[in-house]
Amino acid sequence: MQFIRTRDLERFRKVWEKAQKSGRIAILVGPSGSGKGYLVRKFAEDEGIRLLQYRAEESERNVPLGTIRRFANVNFPRVLLGRYSTDTLFRRIAEEMEKIRPVIVHIKEIHNADHLSLRFLHYLSVHPVPGVLVAVSYPKGMESMELSENLEHLVMNGLADVVIVDDLRRDELEESLRGTELEGIVDEIYEVSRGNPAMLDLIDLCRRETGTLVKSREEGFRCVWNLLNEFQRNLLKVGSTMGNFFWTSVVRDVLGTVPREDVNRLKSLGIISEFSSIYRGSEYRGYLFTSSEFRRFCYSMLTDEERRRYHLQVGRAIERKKIYIGWERIFELARHYSIASEPGRAIPYLRECVDISLHYRDHRSAVHHLGELERLLNMRDDPSLRVWTYHNFIRALGKVGRGEDALRYGDKLRSLALLEKAMVRQGMGDYREAISLCAECRGSDEFIDMVSYRIEAECLFRLGLYRNAMEVEMRHIEMARELNNDWELAMGYKNIGNVHVSMRNLDDGERYYRMAMKIFRALRDLKGISSIYNNLGIIYSDRGLAKKALEHYRRSLEIEEKLRDYDGMATSYNNIGTAYVTLGDVYEALEAYKKSVDYNILAGNLDGLNYGYGNIASILMELGDFAGSLDYLQKQMEVAEKIGSVKFMIQAHITLANLYYLMRKFEEGIKHAKKAISLAEKHGDIYDAPDAYYYVAKIYYAEGKVELCAKWAERALEMYREIGIENQASHVYGLLVRCHGRKMLEQMERVIDVIFPEDEYELWMARIIVLAREEREHWAYLDRLMDGMKRMHKLASLVDFLEEYYRITGYDIILKEMEDLKKTFVYPEEKG
Repeated sequence: MQFIRTRDLERFRKVWEKAQKSGRIAILVGPSGSGKGYLVRKFAEDEGIRLLQYRAEESERNVPLGTIRRFANVNFPRVLLGRYSTDTLFRRIAEEMEKIRPVIVHIKEIHNADHLSLRFLHYLSVHPVPGVLVAVSYPKGMESMELSENLEHLVMNGLADVVIVDDLRRDELEESLRGTELEGIVDEIYEVSRGNPAMLDLIDLCRRETGTLVKSREEGFRCVWNLLNEFQRNLLKVGSTMGNFFWTSVVRDVLGTVPREDVNRLKSLGIISEFSSIYRGSEYRGYLFTSSEFRRFCYSMLTDEERRRYHLQVGRAIERKKIYIGWERIFELARHYSIASEPGRAIPYLRECVDISLHYRDHRSAVHHLGELERLLNMRDDPSLRVWTYHNFIRALGKVGRGEDALRYGDKLRSLALLEKAMVRQGMGDYREAISLCAECRGSDEFIDMVSYRIEAECLFRLGLYRNAMEVEMRHIEMARELNNDWELAMGYKNIGNVHVSMRNLDDGERYYRMAMKIFRALRDLKGISSIYNNLGIIYSDRGLAKKALEHYRRSLEIEEKLRDYDGMATSYNNIGTAYVTLGDVYEALEAYKKSVDYNILAGNLDGLNYGYGNIASILMELGDFAGSLDYLQKQMEVAEKIGSVKFMIQAHITLANLYYLMRKFEEGIKHAKKAISLAEKHGDIYDAPDAYYYVAKIYYAEGKVELCAKWAERALEMYREIGIENQASHVYGLLVRCHGRKMLEQMERVIDVIFPEDEYELWMARIIVLAREEREHWAYLDRLMDGMKRMHKLASLVDFLEEYYRITGYDIILKEMEDLKKTFVYPEEKG
């Protein structure tokens, strides 16, 4: 049911008469569905004039020359797009028009046209082609600011005519329905339709199909939507006979494979376009299936997840079937994958869209694509691409007169540079400076803020400020959720797990690790999965389940070997070495640590080298190879100084203090321990400082300075309490017992249940010393202590204890034990 009025035809005829003489542009404006397209088609048919009609799709709005390119490709195959500059292309299209005049070129939905296609109208207004009428139409109320500015300029300068196409009046509707079966309900129909021809078509379709007179456009659309779903099978059969039309492939080959109960809803969205091809040009139902308004309604009926899947499936179909070519394919894929929020698929196409837009100086389209690119970049971490995006934002925004926004992106670039600097400081172990830089870079960009919170939390964790780290990490997790950045969310859970493990909340730590593992698996991030296996192994190790820990370390190593991730392999070998130490197999541990060093060298990971050198030095120290241990500690110090890592320098000084203590070079030991304290206090490292205090106390005790020993040991214990790991300070308790005797034993009883087996010898040492002094009931403790130390190859500690015990008891049996140890233990000459 279509309606046309004589007054509208006469208005259009006057514009055509002008066009015959000097060329003309006509602007048709009216409510959606008022019959603007039908008016042009009816006039062309009545006058026998060639008509070229094309609809500007919404998807072309940000495609440089999108509307003109598609139009020229379809109607002027001799115009080879891509060979020419923009102005040359406009001239070539105008030349083609001259060859086929008289002609009416009708571009519908002009409000969807891109910026450069609107410039084509200006070109034709300045360089008109006699015998060519370019008619553009758009629904009233849909005009954008850019469209209004362009069209107003043409009208005000007398370069275009406006044709208003209104809805039918009641008398016109009554005249149109006279003699039909609807003649008796003119008032009811006019009340619902308000004279809108498209609404009349919808009413007629619903009345014919369901016998229902719909009361609103939305109700009519919903009725047809339900009909599409109800007749799904028949519609698919019709679709399969329609040739190579795009939606046939999508419906039959792609959307039909979606394993969901609501698959019919997705199919129907594609079938709407099939019906557009069936009914295009037909008076019956013609408007309904070609209406972008109806397609928008059907699209609104989909859930967010359905829309995401829908666009993802369409994008895959375009890639597989190569339905579009050239620019159209790039821009279509960018659009579908962007809406589907698929960063990995969308970002490469969006970059091409930006390059094309900037090449043709369509800066408005470039800004749009850069905005999509930035949104997707917030879902992943790609610093170099983010710099590229910000640079192009500044370039494009400056060209479209948005100077303030361009300056804002300049601030973002500065913040990004500060963030990168913070990461470098973090790698160097200068955590205080990294935290300061993180605070300075915030405020210009949500993504930068989110990453800065993660870095700050990691630095606070390294400094031993666990509660502060927890608080900052929760902010990072909240922002990761807001930006839909799953990778950052997984990293947040992993970091929270690290804090809980360090605070001895192993159950909470494991829970967060498993939450991170779930996300890493969904992202198929093998590197992330591998890191979680390592962290879970550390938890099992802390629970005394060394074999289970070793199993997880090896699973991590398997993944890293497949990825050829040398950095990760180095970490796994380091953890494997620690597991072997717990199991008492120090020689296997030494081999693992050496492999860790080798892979760190391959990866160029100086941080990892520090760990590896330090662990090897500790093993050699336990085995009595003090010269070898000193060599590796010097290597560790060199690497730490090279990268400026204060953290590793502190740890190296602490280990050297212990080594010189064992070598009985007490003055050197004190010197290194106090150097570690100085560095720790200067840089706020409260995590390593108590260990340094302990070694100062231990050396003072060896020198017989009991009062100084007690003073430094009590300070060490106080610091362990401040950072919340008093239950790991059994060695300090043991030292204080030696200084204060029985009264310290009661404090030790409070922590005995949480001391791990590898640290147990210190506690037993303290108890034996007390009993040896006061009760002489010590043989059971002595046997257990010596067996444990031998099993764990803690020979240096055992000899140290035996000398202490011999000094107290004077029993000859200790001399025999020491003689037996000399057979397997390399003892320094200084001690002999």
